[in-house]
Amino acid sequence: MHRLLLCSIVVVLVLLQHNVVLGDANGGSTCAACSLIVGLVEQLAQVHSTDVITAAEQYLCNNLPSPLDSTCTVLLDRFGPSLIDAAYHKQTPDIICHNIGLCTQEPGTNFCHLFPLPDGFNGNYKSRPYPPLLLTKEVRSIDDYPMCDLPGVKDICEHINRFADGHLPLQDSDLDKYSIDPTLRGSHWRGKDCDDTRSDVYPGRRPINMDITYDSNCNGIYGADPQTGRPYEELYCANTNPKGVVILGDSAAAHFHLPPEYFMAEVLNKDTFKDVLMLLTDEFDWPELSAITAFTSNEWPESIDGPVDSIYMKLYDRNRCIHRDFQNIGVNGARSGSMTDIVKSLARNATQDYPLFIVLALVGNDVCNGHPDTIDHMTTPEDYRSNMMTTLRYLDNNIPKGSNVMLVGLADGRVLWDTLHDRMHPIGQLNKDVSYKNLYDYLNCLEVSPCTGWMNSNETLRNLTSQRAHNLSIQAKNIVDTEHFQNFTMAYMDYDVRGFMDMWEDMGGQDWEVIEPVDGFHPSQTGQSLTAQYMYDLLTTNFPDAIGKVNENNDKIIAQFGGQGGY
Repeated sequence: MHRLLLCSIVVVLVLLQHNVVLGDANGGSTCAACSLIVGLVEQLAQVHSTDVITAAEQYLCNNLPSPLDSTCTVLLDRFGPSLIDAAYHKQTPDIICHNIGLCTQEPGTNFCHLFPLPDGFNGNYKSRPYPPLLLTKEVRSIDDYPMCDLPGVKDICEHINRFADGHLPLQDSDLDKYSIDPTLRGSHWRGKDCDDTRSDVYPGRRPINMDITYDSNCNGIYGADPQTGRPYEELYCANTNPKGVVILGDSAAAHFHLPPEYFMAEVLNKDTFKDVLMLLTDEFDWPELSAITAFTSNEWPESIDGPVDSIYMKLYDRNRCIHRDFQNIGVNGARSGSMTDIVKSLARNATQDYPLFIVLALVGNDVCNGHPDTIDHMTTPEDYRSNMMTTLRYLDNNIPKGSNVMLVGLADGRVLWDTLHDRMHPIGQLNKDVSYKNLYDYLNCLEVSPCTGWMNSNETLRNLTSQRAHNLSIQAKNIVDTEHFQNFTMAYMDYDVRGFMDMWEDMGGQDWEVIEPVDGFHPSQTGQSLTAQYMYDLLTTNFPDAIGKVNENNDKIIAQFGGQGGY
């Protein structure tokens, strides 16, 4: 139990270090978190007609699962007096976070605020001395923590670094890159391993001895027909050209999602945070419900809603022999330069495994960053092409012949501002005081915006960002048109967010429902489902080799093996 607790603590530290923005300003990510939490607590007090301490304890801390409830209580004990004093003086959440030192106003900068400024505020604030925090800008590696040198702990740190740096399962006894555990890059991300003690047993491999005695490729099809003696793998799967499904991408591919209920005092209750520990250990991503690798219906309705569909589910319906053969290698913050290393976490043997259908989709981060001089930090077309070619050459050297790759262009993110800027953010719905424009301006002030270029009131900057994205997409399309590889063929797809919105509106929905409500940036669950349908329609028309023919033995597989062992 103590080892598990220690492991959990280290995991959280690693996740924070690998995802926090280190180049922020005016308190950055810490300041943003403070203002949101204090704002939520003040709203809880308003909704329940009580004081802020009671609201924080009863309606926030007590609704969190262990061990987060204890952490919440400790923070409340530390900052409670400041909250009481601030409430008495009717201070805004932003002012309170400056008072307790979690937000600052650096010389020559504007006062960053999410909520409306108090009457008479002149735009300047003299910050108190900044208190020591657990996570500082100087802490950049898990190796900086002396705990990793302690007996019995070093191996935990090594495993966690493998997970955080390599984007590989934390629990993987046989080191085949597949796991029996769902989170921490486990079976939510890659098909579940059916024997974590054997490195030659995993999803997607060609069956050993036609799986006549055991299931070596984890698709739930094994044994032999008692009348003919022929293996079921031979009867049902031979000559059906099974292909695994892979996404190499960014946070849109991983399906980043924060439940809006986390920021809405008017609906927050004991069920609101029931899935938060799973979310933490899945990096606040939902690969199991994503456009490319969703494999299950929505089992978490308190945390996410919307239709579920995916390329994997559609291809599995065509050929049930690919059961569990999927990999989501989506990484929050990934761009073409980092993908040259991320791609190495792909699990595939060029000779003993089945071919793949791979989606390579980096739809924003090559033009998105949190820097005020954002244009200078965007990837150039020349570097983008070079990076993508490096990734594609790696694939050509490491995946089975007969594979297919879909290269996806960048989004036109101007649709974010056009669709959302005058709508209320979840934290502002109660009092109608925080719009998405307010959120975008606030994140830019702190230099922690996921995309300064698009999430910005400056139309010229939004247009320049889209022009760079368009230029990079031209490079991607040109690669498909001019480059040739030995082990796979390629096709290209525009990432048409406006097109997804039009599809949804034709179904009776509204365009803003396609965008994540909390960050105002990523595709929502609805957006993920629409992406799957859009891509599948394109594959059917323009790239039929990637989806293959329908397996005529599907009904026999269902009759013999049912759910094939599930997920």
